[in-house]
Amino acid sequence: MTEIRRSASPAILKFVGDGIGVRQVRAIVSTGELDRMGDIIDQAGIKLDAFRRSPTVLWQHDSDHPIAKALSVSMEGGKLVALVQFPDVGVSAKSDEVYGLIKAGIINSTSIGFMPLKSVPIDPSKPYGGLRFISCELLEFSFVSVAANAGALITGRSVSKTPRLDAARRSLAEISRK
Repeated sequence: MTEIRRSASPAILKFVGDGIGVRQVRAIVSTGELDRMGDIIDQAGIKLDAFRRSPTVLWQHDSDHPIAKALSVSMEGGKLVALVQFPDVGVSAKSDEVYGLIKAGIINSTSIGFMPLKSVPIDPSKPYGGLRFISCELLEFSFVSVAANAGALITGRSVSKTPRLDAARRSLAEISRK
């Protein structure tokens, strides 16, 4: 039986409008850094062909909760990055919820699900320790609440089409707290 592995990464949210459309998030979804599980994924060895044919983005690695699609996924600066498009408001309550949590800065993590193709122990004297995944097939990636890899970042998210409405909501929220 083939094992499916996961490697999660915390993300830093930034409000960036350059090249990001409505309900879009740009994220680093994998890095070559040692993760909290003690593993390293060689980024150059990640096979993307199958994922690109069905670029579904999940919530918490749950295939019952597809929440978005990756418009693009590629290597940039030795990291796997993606531009994610969430569906229009009302299409999926779960998508709306997750996008709202990301936009609010509550969800800051991504995680990849992959099938190992070739791996070696990081430390040959500890064959049951961490692994270096020389090659793997990307099956999916998810936005998650708990991360394992400290290097994946959400590097941008779309700016609201209604900045005045957002400012008014913030003002009302401040008034109601007083």
